[in-house]
Amino acid sequence: MTEALRAVLADEFGPRGTPVVSATCDVTNPASARVMEKAGLRRERTAFETDAAGNRTQHHHYAITKTEYDALN
Repeated sequence: MTEALRAVLADEFGPRGTPVVSATCDVTNPASARVMEKAGLRRERTAFETDAAGNRTQHHHYAITKTEYDALN
């Protein structure tokens, strides 16, 4: 999965010209968090969120800028 995310980042920051890529994962899914971290995304925050049905979940929010991406590659 890390390689797949790296391919997505290369496409977003290359031909698409995206300045920032962000993603979230549920805190109960540490494997997804680790994939994002291995691909170079940084955790920005962890927050509780409420869906339309009133269910509260906690998510990690990650991001990486083009500048950060370029420094890694």
